[in-house]
Amino acid sequence: MELVYQDIPRIHTAIAEWGSCIVFILILNKKYNSFLTGTITLIFLVIQCLLLSMTGSVSLCLWFPIMMVAAANMFILLRICCNEKLTVITYCTAGAFLISEFTASLEWLLYYYIAYSRGISIQLLKIIMILVIYSGVLFCIYKLEKSVLKRRSELAISKKEMFSVLLLVLVVFVFSNLSFVYPNTPFTSISFYEVFKLRTLIDFAGVIILLAFQIHMKEIIVVTELNALNVTLRNQYTQYMQYQERIEMISIMYHDLKHQIIGLRAEEDEKKRLIWLDNLDNEIEKNKNFIVTGNKVLDAILDGKILVARKHGIELTYVVDGKLLDFMHVMDICTIFGNALDNAIEAEVFEADRSQRLIHVSVSSKNEFIFIKIENYCSYQPQIINGLINTTKTDPANHGYGLKSIRLSIEKYSGVMRVSTKNNWFTINIMIPQPIGGESY
Repeated sequence: MELVYQDIPRIHTAIAEWGSCIVFILILNKKYNSFLTGTITLIFLVIQCLLLSMTGSVSLCLWFPIMMVAAANMFILLRICCNEKLTVITYCTAGAFLISEFTASLEWLLYYYIAYSRGISIQLLKIIMILVIYSGVLFCIYKLEKSVLKRRSELAISKKEMFSVLLLVLVVFVFSNLSFVYPNTPFTSISFYEVFKLRTLIDFAGVIILLAFQIHMKEIIVVTELNALNVTLRNQYTQYMQYQERIEMISIMYHDLKHQIIGLRAEEDEKKRLIWLDNLDNEIEKNKNFIVTGNKVLDAILDGKILVARKHGIELTYVVDGKLLDFMHVMDICTIFGNALDNAIEAEVFEADRSQRLIHVSVSSKNEFIFIKIENYCSYQPQIINGLINTTKTDPANHGYGLKSIRLSIEKYSGVMRVSTKNNWFTINIMIPQPIGGESY
């Protein structure tokens, strides 16, 4: 059985491991530019090829530790190149290791069937088969993984998911290589060709289970996100209705003010008149933020947020042409400005220097586009991943929906959103095509 082990080309496995890591590097958020990332991956390829080719003839008892070292190298490569959390890197390393095992096993199985069993040994054929099979398998894996992992990395992979995948990969690895240790059992074989058929089939089953697990997790995430976004939208709309009711009350108060003035004029007691005037002044001061932007929905939102900001010593200023937003649905206006201002106010509350608690809102038009900008002072540099803030909250899976819901709202109008941090200002820039001829959505 030792002969079978020696016939496995270790350099094929090294190339498969490198290719699997490249798949995940392309999907995840990278730390460096393409040139530096490419250089690091090439160095890893050389190291991995040297490690596995130089240990190709070691005894069977050392083979498993060497494969663990190879897997550790894959983890280090992903850790160096990708700007992701530890759980995400570990999760992807396990997936890459399983995929590389399947890819290398499939290529060697087909090579054995086509050439090796017939006594044909052509180096060029090996190279061609590696190029064709590896690129074909890894391209399919890339397409399948991309839609899942992009969403998963935004929300962070949980420890439970990470350990589940680690256990899956370990079980598949052990069973796929069982024939090397116990060749004469009902689940193994002593035949060279049968060993690789079993190994390939078990690895393939492992890859299918991994992908099925990820698709299931994606479905759960989509449902969770939709529920959370619906809650966010309902909350913003409820706030708007409350603000609208308050504005109506203020309108009634100002309407009644003229009657109070008539009463004041008729009051002959100077002391009572002064008390009355002081009470009126307090009421006016308390409710003086009656905002007129040209859009009643935005008026209500700004009015409420300014009151909240004032309680926390935050200066909220605005230059807004609200009429530009008349074509937008009430819910979308609530979502965009409600979420953005809630996030800004929440950030400013933590600013130690109260004089730096600043928020500014602007809505303008230029060249048939509507530009919305919400910016707040930020003394620290928040991490931005995939155009969204990497939340610092202890429960990231249940947070971060504010910017996502804003993005979904503006995409309804073919708009785009860009989030940036520059010179201690966190800015949300939104650009929406201006409707032609009063068109509404």
